[in-house]
Amino acid sequence: MATITGKWHKLLALPVKYHVVTALVCLSLIELICFGKVIRQVGFYLDDWTTLCTLHFGPQDFGSMLSHYLLVDPKVIIRPVEVLHFAGLYKLFGIHPFGYHIFNALLEVGCAWLFYLCLTLLTNNRSFSFLASVLLLLLPLHDSTHYWVLCSSVTLSLFFYLASFWLTIQSSRKRNASFLLLAVFSFAISIFNYESFLPLCLLNVAYLAFADRRSETEHRIFQVRKFFSGLLAFGLAIGSLWVYQKDIVPKLVALNWRHIVTFDPLNIANTLIAGINTTLPSQTIPFFGRLIVSHFQSHLTAIDVLNLILIAAITCFAFINFYRQDKHNQRQYFALAAIGAGIIVLSYAIFALNPSYIPNLNTILNRINTGACIGLSLIIAAMVALLLDLSTRPGFRQALSLGLLIPLISFLTLANWAMAQPWILSCQTQKHVWNLIEGQKETLTPQASLILANCPRYTMWSPVFDGVWDFQSMVRLATNNKEAKGGVVSERIRIYQDHVADISAGYTCGTYPFKDMYLVFGHEQILVPIHDAKTFVETIAAQGMTFDLNQKSLDTWAKQIALFSNKAKAAASAKAVY
Repeated sequence: MATITGKWHKLLALPVKYHVVTALVCLSLIELICFGKVIRQVGFYLDDWTTLCTLHFGPQDFGSMLSHYLLVDPKVIIRPVEVLHFAGLYKLFGIHPFGYHIFNALLEVGCAWLFYLCLTLLTNNRSFSFLASVLLLLLPLHDSTHYWVLCSSVTLSLFFYLASFWLTIQSSRKRNASFLLLAVFSFAISIFNYESFLPLCLLNVAYLAFADRRSETEHRIFQVRKFFSGLLAFGLAIGSLWVYQKDIVPKLVALNWRHIVTFDPLNIANTLIAGINTTLPSQTIPFFGRLIVSHFQSHLTAIDVLNLILIAAITCFAFINFYRQDKHNQRQYFALAAIGAGIIVLSYAIFALNPSYIPNLNTILNRINTGACIGLSLIIAAMVALLLDLSTRPGFRQALSLGLLIPLISFLTLANWAMAQPWILSCQTQKHVWNLIEGQKETLTPQASLILANCPRYTMWSPVFDGVWDFQSMVRLATNNKEAKGGVVSERIRIYQDHVADISAGYTCGTYPFKDMYLVFGHEQILVPIHDAKTFVETIAAQGMTFDLNQKSLDTWAKQIALFSNKAKAAASAKAVY
């Protein structure tokens, strides 16, 4: 048995019975130090604004709010638990983002702690379980779930899935069917909220069938029965989701909104390969390394260094304390690493059924990497444990644990801080625009159209204002006017004689009359009144060409102006002749 002994024994000794509380406290501190400094600097993004607008201008009685929110958005009704989640958060925090991010941080700690509880029951190895739970907390492959409020739905689903797995373990060990019913119920909440972790129910079924056997007799008699009972129980939860989305939702709303399932072998293979590549060190280390160097070569402060030391110290303190009390089994570590690899494949399998989800590190879709981080945490923790077990000298093992953990935890923390910067910059830009519009709302007519100009639609992977779907909702909240119109200057704009239109792929997203129109320049903190097409184009040419626009857009608009001007002249000439 490998142990860490010596002078650290007394210094790091903690009562064994308090390991669960110790893990929770340490995980909470790591979350606070790593993400606490970012929480006040991030806000709402993209579809967050649409959700807030729907809730803000809908019924304010909670029961009526739930029914209104459930039925008004077809993307919400297919995931009904989201209704209670976001409506509840809105009732608590309104249109102020800080409370939403605090709640999400608590969810993240809860997920990491549940992961620790599950692993300690499975392995009886606290050091391995703690390190894996820290890694689940810190792996930066899914930054969108930290900072994008609507993506906290993924974290909530993970919480209920991990609760389901813990209850599954308890049901087998205690031989209590009530725990299994609760496990299935928790799993149902998870998939009715977000479907990401649906394939992981195979882990629950596998545990019921193969784990925690007490004798060979039980293995022969009950193994098949436990497998099929678990398969049936979790299959019923999945079947209920299928029936709900396929048969019940179309009866509640006219639009039948469901995910399109495509069994395309090529797409499945490409998605799984892309997902596996996304988790490989050959991809992650250079990607995050470049971000760290780029951001911190001139921005690493003394406070940042202190925070790094604190996170590494907390991790090493708990890990070494747990390690000296554990029994270690190298075969178990290999098995856990293999399970981790299987989880990575399973987690991407559900996204392989739709060509819209290709795993990546630097897009707002990286929320789909969350499940893979469970498997990756197991693999990395198993590798660390195996490396420590190679040494038979306690003193060397102690130094090796510090040598492995400090660089690992520091790298992940720095990567998280670097990944947060686009979200922080986006929030700062949005605040400038919000403050301008809110400060001028008394001067605007109820029919005003506000068109955002000279503003980036994205800061790297973080959305600022992408179009009418988010900017208009923000305008309505800032002016407290549900009739206000808002749009974003882009290549989609088409010029007409008395208005402009935002047309995407043939669909008219919004129309904005020149009467009561203003161009919004957030950085300059000005609203420029626009009265005709010529002024619109000239103002953008003079002040709004910094981001994403090129001369081609101006030339296209000039041709559109010339077209309706010529038509007007021809009509006037024909009228004069007549």
